[in-house]
Parts: sequence; C-alpha cells; structure tokens
Amino acid sequence: MVGGRVEKKRWEYLPHTADAAFNAYGKTLEEAYSNAALAMANITFDTTTIKPQQQKEINVTGDSTRELLIAFLDEFVFLQDTEGFLLHEINILTIKKGFPWKLHAIVTGDHYKNYTMHGQLVKAVTSHEMRIEEKEHAYKVHVVVDI
Repeated sequence: MVGGRVEKKRWEYLPHTADAAFNAYGKTLEEAYSNAALAMANITFDTTTIKPQQQKEINVTGDSTRELLIAFLDEFVFLQDTEGFLLHEINILTIKKGFPWKLHAIVTGDHYKNYTMHGQLVKAVTSHEMRIEEKEHAYKVHVVVDI
C-alpha cells in the first residue's frame, strides 16, 4: 500500500505446460510493455537486486502492437545473450503509433556475472498466445516465452 491506496499488480505468472507465461498490466500501453519486460527478466533473475550500472537505448519497430511487443522483448533476450545485460529498470519508454509502430526506451541494468540466477533462462519470446487487451482505460498483455 502506498499513500493509503492499494497498488495494482504489475504482472502475474501463470501455469503453462512447457514454457513460462505471464500477464503484465499497465494504465498505458507503455506501462504494460515495461511491466512485461520486467516480468520476463524476473523469470531468470530478481530485478530488484540488479544494480543500475549500465544504461542502454532501445529502438524497435513493428507493424502492429503485437509485433512491437515481440521486438521489444526480443531485444532483452538478445542483450542478455550477447552482452550479458540484465534489466534493472525502464527509465523512459515511448510508443509512437503509425506504420510501423515505433518504440524508444532508455533502460538500466548490469552484467550478469555479478548475480545468481534464481530461475530458468529465457531462450525466446513466442508469438503463441500473445494478446494485448485494452479494457476500461487499462492494458493487459499476455506473453509466453520459451525457457
């Protein structure tokens, strides 16, 4: 509880037979995408323990909000695989509607060598079952990742 009000959950993990699945929430599409990235990162490492030692700029495009989300999450899998980058926080995230949709983000994190895995490594983001829903001025995204 903050300031006398109950905070809404940012994400929740769901049972899935072979992969990992979660819903992420936000008042805006940007907030839902940010929470999806943090939920995915938390599958492998506790992001609350990651220090903001490095800053990265992310720019991705997609032909739809769904493709944009896949490209955004794929970027974190790529950064972890190629640079050992672990997400701590998303400082700025903007989405521009159009064709293609554009996403710009400034994120902080650190190198994985300083941390211990607490879960399984995310291998890929899948388009399987991915949904982006808007209801009553709030967004929910459903994501399945390959572990």
